[in-house]
Amino acid sequence: KEARMERGTISTADGTVLATSVRQEDGSYKREYPAGELAAHIVGYTSQRFGTAGIEAAYNDTLRGEQNFDSFTDVVNSLAGIQTKGNDVVLSIDSRIQQAAQDALAGQVGAVVALNPETGAVYALASSPTFDAANYEELLTAAADGGSDSSELFNRATQALYPPGSTFKIITLTGALENNVATESSVFKAPGAMKIGNGDITNFNGRSYGEITLARATEVSANTVYAQLGVEMGADMLVKTAEDFGFDKDIKFALPLAKSLMPKPAEMNEW
Repeated sequence: KEARMERGTISTADGTVLATSVRQEDGSYKREYPAGELAAHIVGYTSQRFGTAGIEAAYNDTLRGEQNFDSFTDVVNSLAGIQTKGNDVVLSIDSRIQQAAQDALAGQVGAVVALNPETGAVYALASSPTFDAANYEELLTAAADGGSDSSELFNRATQALYPPGSTFKIITLTGALENNVATESSVFKAPGAMKIGNGDITNFNGRSYGEITLARATEVSANTVYAQLGVEMGADMLVKTAEDFGFDKDIKFALPLAKSLMPKPAEMNEW
């Protein structure tokens, strides 16, 4: 039944087709992925043997023509049990930005995500190593037979956990400003290195900034200043602010997301 169904297409915002159904001589449809490696982790796959993944899974009902109908006629046909072509799905992904992200990751292990900060629209979501979407069946078969760990299929942009690094300073800063722990003009000592909680804190290249404001410390990403700020805030405030940003919470998204981790305040020491 599935092979007789013409699923809708999946394409990028700028019109690049990522998945489409091609009619065969016997009247069945074969799912093809003409963009190859482009956005392969996003589009996923649909297989009679292995099921669905990615957007193919998240929007399966839409692509099958059972949801998000294009017209009232499609609604009537669906209610009447009349098979129609599935509905198309257009992503916010820009193929040019996506390709640039994948090119930047080539030969490396990691991920790149590009967002519109005002709307949250995802312009690129790249994971490396990647795979040619047209060859997903071979990869899954090899993995099922124990001949491969199929690490190429692992979407590091959505399923892996990474330390946030200096991006976490924005969370620390927000909590400090909201709770009147400091202002942008508050002055801190910014040595190149210092100990906090018996742990070593160092600035990039060990650079010392003398005494600087919190605004300046944010400009230069001074670790020694932000470590002191975190201590002044305390564990409860730091964790609460992180949770306000979405840490330790399930985020609604079309693709499966790993939940970010933030320890409980009682489990944290000064370091």
